[in-house]
Amino acid sequence: MSVLLILCGDIESNPGPRNTRQTTISSTGDLLLPAQENSVGEIGNSDLLAVLKDIQSDMRSFRMEVTAKLGEVTKDIEKLKNENKDLAKENERLKKEVADLDNKCDQLRSQSCRNNLIIHGIPESQNETWDECEDKVRTLLKDKISIDDNNIEIERAHRLTSSRHDSHRPVIVKFLKYKDRNKILQAAKSKLRNSTVNIVKTFRPK
Repeated sequence: MSVLLILCGDIESNPGPRNTRQTTISSTGDLLLPAQENSVGEIGNSDLLAVLKDIQSDMRSFRMEVTAKLGEVTKDIEKLKNENKDLAKENERLKKEVADLDNKCDQLRSQSCRNNLIIHGIPESQNETWDECEDKVRTLLKDKISIDDNNIEIERAHRLTSSRHDSHRPVIVKFLKYKDRNKILQAAKSKLRNSTVNIVKTFRPK
């Protein structure tokens, strides 16, 4: 026996012939032969491939969903663009209508003031009525301008509301006829030159 041990040498450096059918221990603690070990590896790879295929399928589905959503968003954007263009056109049309209405209002204001004159310097009595104001205007036309014409029709005559603390507020007179208004205005330029009474045209209100 001693001779045999000497002939074998160091056991650690000469462990003996390799056994091609060595066993291994699985993750569960079971002993596996080489053939069984290969089958487990194949099973792991097939599971991994299945997971990868599932991921690819999910990615394709996600890509299709995103593409569909992008298509819907693009359609919505185009729709909003078209609506914005329509609104811009409508806005321009309304601006034009407002400008036309402003012009018409200016014309109406001008027409409404066309037959008016403002008279400064007529004494104002307490609690003065419109009829009394008209009588004072007719007296002024007769005494100061030498126009005593009952055919001159006064549509209305009344005091203006003044922001200043005037002792006698100006009188606005609207004549029925434009030619009567012009006749009085022309006469006042020469007759009232050195008078405290002044007759002027009305300015078009803004």
